[in-house]
Amino acid sequence: MMNDTLSDMLVRIRNAAMVGKASVAVPMSKLNERVAQILKDEGYLEAHTVVGEGSIKTLNLTLRYYGERRSRKPTVSGLK
Repeated sequence: MMNDTLSDMLVRIRNAAMVGKASVAVPMSKLNERVAQILKDEGYLEAHTVVGEGSIKTLNLTLRYYGERRSRKPTVSGLK
């Protein structure tokens, strides 16, 4: 059972950005959804969508990068 869903989400975002993934899926929670909205508003994410029905939902996060296709860099470079 995951107790700290927020830190799990942030670590997943960091790890996905480090390897150049376009998107990452995290477990859905109201807190995760709200933080994802803030990250989107601040320009760190392209989009976030909720997938699933009932009690099993997933939050899909589309990561944002800058630069040209060959040398693109993630907007999320580190978390503290």
